[in-house]
Amino acid sequence: MGTGPNFGDLSKPRVMVKVGNAGDAGPLEIVEMLFTVRGPTAGAILMQWNVKAPSAGVAGMWDTHFRVGGAKGSDLDMALCAKGTHNYQDCTAASLLLHITKQASGYFENVWVWTGDQ
Repeated sequence: MGTGPNFGDLSKPRVMVKVGNAGDAGPLEIVEMLFTVRGPTAGAILMQWNVKAPSAGVAGMWDTHFRVGGAKGSDLDMALCAKGTHNYQDCTAASLLLHITKQASGYFENVWVWTGDQ
């Protein structure tokens, strides 16, 4: 869960979880994880995927979810961010949820990327 002023500036997005560096290749598995934020985190990029799979299925993500806003504990729920009653800056959850860089590749199965459960 990303939170805090590090992720607060929409004009300067910052990566919460960086998977590899540009040019990295090799085996990698992420399984049964939940990536989310708490509070206003307008500049959050939840994940940047840089890894290139050396062959099909060698680098991938399974049964993993990205969810921002609306969930209990997010501090971005209906009580604070009801339609028409909030300050935009106080209720912006993220800049980007999943960034797969152009040199990267992977196998993604049952990966859900969604916003606002309200």
